[in-house]
Amino acid sequence: MLTEEERLALREGLQAAGLRGHVAQAIAGYAVPSLEFSAATSTTVPVGATKIGGLPDLPEKTVWPRRSDRIRERAMEPVLGAIPLAFLVQVDLGEAARALPPDENPLPAAGLLSFFYDAYDQPWGYDPEDRHDFRVIYSGPAEDLAPATLPEDLPEVCRFGPRAASLHRKPSLPSVKSEEIYDLGLTDEEEEGYLAFRDARRNNPSRMHFGTGLLGYPDAVQDARMEVECELLSRGIDPEAYWGPIRAGSDPSRRIAALAEGAKGAWRLLLQLDADSESGMEWWYDTGMLYFWVTERGLGEKNFDDVWVVLQTT
Repeated sequence: MLTEEERLALREGLQAAGLRGHVAQAIAGYAVPSLEFSAATSTTVPVGATKIGGLPDLPEKTVWPRRSDRIRERAMEPVLGAIPLAFLVQVDLGEAARALPPDENPLPAAGLLSFFYDAYDQPWGYDPEDRHDFRVIYSGPAEDLAPATLPEDLPEVCRFGPRAASLHRKPSLPSVKSEEIYDLGLTDEEEEGYLAFRDARRNNPSRMHFGTGLLGYPDAVQDARMEVECELLSRGIDPEAYWGPIRAGSDPSRRIAALAEGAKGAWRLLLQLDADSESGMEWWYDTGMLYFWVTERGLGEKNFDDVWVVLQTT
């Protein structure tokens, strides 16, 4: 948890940005620890270190993950089949453990997390079949790692340049699109002040885009309530079974409503990944953000098959 000094600094900063005292105090109370990526200019990264793009370091005999050969509603040209997933990021969990104390860090204390995604067709994560289009591989600390061999059939647009990166602890604040902020009833001026305050904390030229980090709140481009989609879609349920009746002025079924209600505590943001021109990553023309979510159960069991990915864009 954040220290009292950290919460006081946040509250004072929010008040200076024009937010009423009780609003600033509430928002500071919502803040939670997270890990922010800092990018380095070096493209030389030791095996097993945190990095963006390049080749993943994987245990011997680990197969580079591929997407399924299903028909896609919005397929790029040329239409490709079961191509390899693009490698995005790897995280040294030992570094994460050094940056976050044990009472703040739900991740394994050692090992490596490697993130993959279908960067060719860039699915939104709003179809149950999208489950085949992303993967998180957890490599335990005792496993020997080596740079994987790049698959020959990986499209050029899915080959991202390597960037060294490091992790830093940082308080995470709710998105202006979140229920927490909505329920506070910010005035238009306060909303502008809150956005300006958050923007001011982002603009560090030595850092990657603010949206790249681990844990904390999603920096939502659209709706911050992604847990509902994750819960329903991971169970093979179209989210319209929940949102459709609500928009029509009625109630979803009891089962769907119960799943949606329990989603908030069942899922946690694992990684959010902004577009990054240096490595060549663009999510829908450099306006999008990728969000990897993991279930609390999967996190506790070190089971990173229990994930879902959402893509949002303006």
